[in-house]
Amino acid sequence: MIISFWNTGIIHSNDRTSQELQVLQVIYSIFTDENTDILFLCEIDDDFITQISQSHEIFDSVNLIPATEKFSRNLCFGICALYKKHISLDLIKYNIFNDLDDGRQNTGTNIKVGVEFSVSSSENNPDLSIIVSHWSSKKTPGYEFKHKDAAEELRRECTQLLEYGKQVILIGDYNKTPEEIIRDTNLKSYNNKFYVLRDSKRLYNLSFSFNGQHSLLNNNMYGIVNQNGFGTFVSRSSRASENGCAVLDHAHVSSAFLNEGPWLLKEGSTKIIYNDLLKQLIYGKDTLIDHLPISLEVY
Repeated sequence: MIISFWNTGIIHSNDRTSQELQVLQVIYSIFTDENTDILFLCEIDDDFITQISQSHEIFDSVNLIPATEKFSRNLCFGICALYKKHISLDLIKYNIFNDLDDGRQNTGTNIKVGVEFSVSSSENNPDLSIIVSHWSSKKTPGYEFKHKDAAEELRRECTQLLEYGKQVILIGDYNKTPEEIIRDTNLKSYNNKFYVLRDSKRLYNLSFSFNGQHSLLNNNMYGIVNQNGFGTFVSRSSRASENGCAVLDHAHVSSAFLNEGPWLLKEGSTKIIYNDLLKQLIYGKDTLIDHLPISLEVY
C-alpha cells in the first residue's frame, strides 16, 4: 500500500485558477503513474475540494474525506484524504492542543497537532493509524514553542495508539528539518535503526532520505538545467539563501514496521515524487508551488 502526502499551497496561490488545474493534473498523475493508494493533501480548502469532486478523471476512481473543519478564526486544518475505492479509510479525530489548563478552545492558544485516520485494505493485515500534520510556519511568532507543544501532544497520541497495539504512521509538513525534530522536540523519531529497535514506542524517521538533489532524481531523466534545489521544500522567494531549500515534509513509522509487523515497511520505495509536471510547477517560468510530494510503501 502506497501512502503519499503533498502540501499543495493552493490557499496561498496568487493565480488560483491556473494552479488548481495543474495541481489536479499532479494529483491524477500521483494515482496513475505512482500507483498511490492514499494521498493526503494540505493547504487546501472547501473550494478546492469542490474542484476535485467535479474532476471526473480523478473522482471516478477515488473517494474523498475532507478534514477542513474550522474550529476558530485562526484554526483550520486544511487537509483532505483521497483514496482508492478498495481501501477503507475513516477520519477518527482532530488533535488540537490548548496551552491553558482549562483546555477550553475559546481561551489560550490552540495548536494544530494532526488529523488521525484509520485505514484498512482488502488484505488480512489489521488497521493502521495515520496522523497527518501541518505545523505552523517558522514565520509564525513563537513557532518554536508551538512546535514543541505539537510534538509533545503528537507523541502522547502516538504512544496511546501503540499501547493499544496499533501500528502508526505520521506524515505531513512539520516545518522542521529531520535534525530539528530530533534536537528540538520530544517526538522520539530517529534515523538510527539500532536505537529505534530498542524500544517499541520509538519512531523511525524516513525523511533523512529526502535530502537528495533534484537534478539527480529519477536517473537524470529530466536533465539538470535550473534544477538546483534539494529536499521537499524550495522557497519561491528566497531559494538562493542559506535556508532556501530544506526537508520539511516527513514520514515517520513506528518501530514494528522495521521487524515485527504485521505491516512492514518497503523502505526502498520511500521517495520524493518528481516528474515533468512538478518540475514545471517548481522550476518553471511562473513558480507556483514550493513543496514536492512524498510517499512511502508498506505491505
